[in-house]
Amino acid sequence: MKKAVCFLFSLLLVVPLSANLSAVMPDRLPKDDSFARSLGAFIENAKYMNHRAAEWRYPVCKDDLVRATMVFEKKIGELNPGNADYELSILDLVVLQYLDNLGAPIPAGIIDARAAWMKKTWPDEYRTWWIYGNYLVGTAKTVSGINEYRQVTDRVRDLSRLQPAFLEDYAYGCLLSFMNKNGLVALETAERLRNLDPASSPIWPKLKRQLRTPDVDGTFERTTTWNIQKGPDGFRMFSHLLGASIPLDAGWALRYTGYEGKRSEVTIEPAQSASTGGVAVRYLFSAEGESLADYGEKAEKSLPVTERTSRQINGITWTVLRYGDGTDGGSCGYCLFSEIPVTSASGLGIEFPYMVDASTVRAKSSWYALRDGYDRIGGPLIVGISLEARGDLFAQSEPLFWDIVGRTVLE
Repeated sequence: MKKAVCFLFSLLLVVPLSANLSAVMPDRLPKDDSFARSLGAFIENAKYMNHRAAEWRYPVCKDDLVRATMVFEKKIGELNPGNADYELSILDLVVLQYLDNLGAPIPAGIIDARAAWMKKTWPDEYRTWWIYGNYLVGTAKTVSGINEYRQVTDRVRDLSRLQPAFLEDYAYGCLLSFMNKNGLVALETAERLRNLDPASSPIWPKLKRQLRTPDVDGTFERTTTWNIQKGPDGFRMFSHLLGASIPLDAGWALRYTGYEGKRSEVTIEPAQSASTGGVAVRYLFSAEGESLADYGEKAEKSLPVTERTSRQINGITWTVLRYGDGTDGGSCGYCLFSEIPVTSASGLGIEFPYMVDASTVRAKSSWYALRDGYDRIGGPLIVGISLEARGDLFAQSEPLFWDIVGRTVLE
């Protein structure tokens, strides 16, 4: 994993977010010859400025490039008093980002402030979120950058309606923040729109290596099957292999297996019972090939079922068995089961952006990050989720159980 962290840092230095200029529509810019010449020179030199260079090894003088670009930025401001024109404003945001890449003396915080103002002034122009996301990713604020991109993708669900250049930048940000499935889908959509082979992109093989096709009969250790990271809504354990994301709390006891014998199991003991026992939430993932009816029949025979119903949760229809009455110190609870098909979207909803801190890697934290990358197991998975509670703890554990189930993502 330490190698992976170093790789991602080096990738940030050498792979430019070169699509910035694709966000600008030249036909909406001033047509006078002086501006056109300045714009042409800026575009010609963009390849030297669209990234941060650790060492300057280009056939142009960096100081001359900084001076010329600052003159161009001033000219844009003169043509756009009060930043009233969006096209000139988005061009200026690109120019400011390039000046920042060059280490030019621009006012501190100007890019953040300008982007915030533009988003408020032109809330329907997704290009602002795009360019500002590029700036954040380019300055190693990758999670924040991805969140800017996702403001766009959350609004425009059909990726084919977005510019290929945006999708390529989004895919690159996804690669840096471990959202490999979202990145691969975005990149393949972009190249399809361009009528290009996705494999021609330099980041396509890197994304594909993290989404290899797993052998349903194979064995995968815990740290390959599951990953645990802190997300925007707290800790989550998630698995591309199983298409699952389960909410956690730092105070809960946790036991889980890898994928072996076509099965994987997770047991959570919430904080109130982690030390004394009495409440457990269990997940079983099975690719053994039995029918849902057979699975359900076995479950009913093994439990003192008192009620059988069905419930729709997050678009999934679950058979729900209520069992036990908690008398005489016995346990009671729920057993849910459903069949989750694999689709081309499996894995998209379980991803969220995160970064692996080098100090965490050195400390060998027990919160593992994936060392090998795999896509979803082919074919349907039967998923069982159960609550097992001591009779006197059932009432207080029931709301927590349904909250956990409701926040679980299965694809």
